[in-house]
Amino acid sequence: VLRYLGCKKQNDDIRALVEICSAELLAAVAPRRLYRVFDITPAVDGNGIVLANCDFVLPGNDISALLKDCKHAVLFCVTLSSSIDNLLRRAQLTDMSRGVVLDSCASTAVEVLCNHVEAEIKSQFSGCYFTTRYSPGYGDLPLTIQKDFVQLLDAPRKIGVCVTESSILTPRKSV
Repeated sequence: VLRYLGCKKQNDDIRALVEICSAELLAAVAPRRLYRVFDITPAVDGNGIVLANCDFVLPGNDISALLKDCKHAVLFCVTLSSSIDNLLRRAQLTDMSRGVVLDSCASTAVEVLCNHVEAEIKSQFSGCYFTTRYSPGYGDLPLTIQKDFVQLLDAPRKIGVCVTESSILTPRKSV
């Protein structure tokens, strides 16, 4: 949380506020996750990865290089829930400092959730090589594919994650 706050020096007041906000966040969070495993092949032009049994292509040279020796890709989506968006909005309207700390707590929590999902996936595929996580918006993988990505996972229906016209995930604390 302190890293997200950019807080190199901490004091008792900051630690106390982080503890209070962490407890408040944990009381409100309703984490949800889903994932699907796909067989993959390089795109015909070598610029991207084709997911088997669907019409979805992960475009770009960077994703091609990352997955060049892989036979499968796991697409996953997580969210802390819309209750966290509401909590953050209320805090930012009433106490900006508390709002900033809550936002940092939520950013930390969604990363922890991603780590848990990744560990769950890894436990099901022992002996396999895993790359680093990679998301739309990294390198030359366009953020604009998020809409198709969440539709492919059926995330709007299954866990309530949608994509705005500007390709931003909602609820806000979703990956």
